[in-house]
Amino acid sequence: MNKIWDLIKNEKVEWKTIGEVCKIRKGEYITKKQANEFGEFPVVSGGVNPSYYHNKYNRDINTITIGASGINAGYVNFWDTKIFLSDAYSLEPKDNIVNKYLYHFLLSKQEDIFGMRKGAGIPHVYSADFSMIKIPIPSIDTQNKIVKILDKFNIYVKELERELERRNKQYQHYRDMLLSENYLNSNCRNNLMNVDREIKWKKLGEFCEIGTGSSNRKDEVSDGMYPFFVRSKNILRSNKYEFDETAIIIPGEGGIGEIFHFIEGKYSLHQRAYRIKVLDTNINTKFIYHYLTNWFKEYILNIAVGTTAASIRKPMIEDFEIPIPSLDIQNRIVKILDKFSELSENTKGLLPKEIQQRQEQYKYYRDKLLVFDNTHNPERERERRCGATK
Repeated sequence: MNKIWDLIKNEKVEWKTIGEVCKIRKGEYITKKQANEFGEFPVVSGGVNPSYYHNKYNRDINTITIGASGINAGYVNFWDTKIFLSDAYSLEPKDNIVNKYLYHFLLSKQEDIFGMRKGAGIPHVYSADFSMIKIPIPSIDTQNKIVKILDKFNIYVKELERELERRNKQYQHYRDMLLSENYLNSNCRNNLMNVDREIKWKKLGEFCEIGTGSSNRKDEVSDGMYPFFVRSKNILRSNKYEFDETAIIIPGEGGIGEIFHFIEGKYSLHQRAYRIKVLDTNINTKFIYHYLTNWFKEYILNIAVGTTAASIRKPMIEDFEIPIPSLDIQNRIVKILDKFSELSENTKGLLPKEIQQRQEQYKYYRDKLLVFDNTHNPERERERRCGATK
């Protein structure tokens, strides 16, 4: 690494604008209706993720893009596949610029480009503005060396992100399997100690006590003694408790089918959040918790009008059916899923932290590697001289 520092320190660079060293083109207008949903080429509109897909492409692989309008206006991206460019700009460097070098440089100017947004309603970024950004141009050899170093960090980050996604999918796969009707029935039949050879479907209302709390957000105390469950994933604190039990907590509105809490002990509950307390000693509350986590959202969406359920009522919860195997099978499934859940949570804690660390390392080296001596910039020299004579 010291060699590259020395190289950059002594490198003679030429300073030019992005507009001078790139061919900048706007994409073509297309609507979702005009696109082909079975197409293989991503339609790039906002810049971050594909809007949809199309069976045609208008930009080749390794294209640099900058979002033109909307919430992601100005977002710099790099596509290693053919794309159909719509509401975004593509930047094609000329012979004296390495494509990936340009991309890494633009990433270092990301906040500056975001700062070029215009428009009170829908923000826009215009090529006339970002094309005036000055870029240092070292030799092609130096550009390639810089790209090689910075790409290593990006590749490692992507590998970590793929590993995080893989582990989450693995957990979801086993949870789906263990809580499926076929698997539960199969375990019941194969368990010789089990009197009931089939699972029994029961509604929550048949074996649970379901109700809301009586607390409001004004009851929150930042350093309170007891957990205070509201309608979000965040658990607040309170100095009073309403219940002392083992229960499952779900929101009555907002985040329905997305938020589930499991509690053992004393807690306080918001008046628009529900507690589900299992009354049957032959049913493991944690088994019900895992089953709700996996299937309750699908159930709510099926009975709700539209794609979301703004709020739920007690009868909707009471009517949710759950397959109940023997307590022994429930306990074994809970043990497995708790272990997977623990591993998943550890992954969520460790991998994202490592991803963040690698991203910070990338930014550190990127900013170091893309800082060149500006004294050889003729325009900067003229500005300095003119300033000195005033």
